Amino acid sequence: MGTRHHEWQATGSADVEAHRDLLVRLVAEMDTRIRNLPPRRDKFTRFHAGFPLIVVVLEEFAGLLRLASTAPVEKGQPKMREQLLALYGRLVSEDTRRACG
Repeated sequence: MGTRHHEWQATGSADVEAHRDLLVRLVAEMDTRIRNLPPRRDKFTRFHAGFPLIVVVLEEFAGLLRLASTAPVEKGQPKMREQLLALYGRLVSEDTRRACG
């Protein structure tokens, strides 16, 4: 709480949806950065205050998946565990040099 990173954090096990929502935001940010790559460039090389390097730390991800396997979801939505795995897969499947630096 109270750090400059607060809006990019989800902690604890009380709110699995908060973790999912943060991963959704991270994937959206990654997709935006990929779309905005300059022509004939496949990676970002200059980060600054308005365009920071983002480092994602998924601490205790296995435990989060265990909790997510029992989390309720709206009817017709994939199970929370599958949502988390799909978002994680998107993050790690992109070339990190391209998407992040």
